[in-house]
Amino acid sequence: MDQELEAQLNAFATEAASMTLLIQKAQKNELAKLSNDFSAFLAENIPIFLNKGVPMQVIQKRIQEATEPVPAQGAAQRPDDEIPDETEYLEGEISSVVYFAPMSEKVIAAFGSGAMNKNAFMKEIRASQDVVSLEMTEGLSLVLTNYGKNIDFEEVTDGGEVVADSSGEAFIPEHIEVTAEDGMSFIVCDPTVFKFPDEVKTILAQIENIDKSAFYKKANIKKLLKSGWLEGYDKRSVKEEADYIISELWNEFVDLQKVYRKAAEQNKGLLLIVGYLGE
Repeated sequence: MDQELEAQLNAFATEAASMTLLIQKAQKNELAKLSNDFSAFLAENIPIFLNKGVPMQVIQKRIQEATEPVPAQGAAQRPDDEIPDETEYLEGEISSVVYFAPMSEKVIAAFGSGAMNKNAFMKEIRASQDVVSLEMTEGLSLVLTNYGKNIDFEEVTDGGEVVADSSGEAFIPEHIEVTAEDGMSFIVCDPTVFKFPDEVKTILAQIENIDKSAFYKKANIKKLLKSGWLEGYDKRSVKEEADYIISELWNEFVDLQKVYRKAAEQNKGLLLIVGYLGE
């Protein structure tokens, strides 16, 4: 990537971070407008970078890096006698989430050809069954790829073809109301991508037989810390709660297996929508 394009991408990510911060701090009556403005900003700019040859994964990573919460000053100097909340090290003001939804290839084709408009497509997404939302896909990718050494597993939590309408405009839902178990709301901020049925079946074959024992052998808290995935969190707390972190990764991996299995059984593909959780 040349320096000019690098600078443009950095500026884009910085602006995305600023807009995300505004959304996170918004009053309830301001949220819809700010979310819509953010969606429009992404819909306008992301296709430009895609047309310039910047991979979707790179764009997503830049947005994620720009919006990662800054750790509180002095967090590493926590007194030994202070007992931390067991999930504190996994929570930021905003965290990324990936929404996996089984979807018929015919629906994607109808939207891409213009036979289905945006509102109808949104209804299809909202009506999707067997949907899961995962908040630890980056950690899962690290474990499955052996911390970047095995590229065969890179597409399990990432990749896919950008979903676009008949004009070629990438589809970005303006806002999807999904409430997580902890009461967080889901704000969409990346273009939707689609994994076709054949790819879903190929990936399922890769991950279906990974059991708990094999997963735990791959999951290593020291390697996860070294990777930078948990950067910004108190290392002592992370090490103390290593069992909890690994168990949460395993639980999300089980959900991931289930959604791939359901999609494959129905001969469907998978929609992946990357967004952020915010209070």
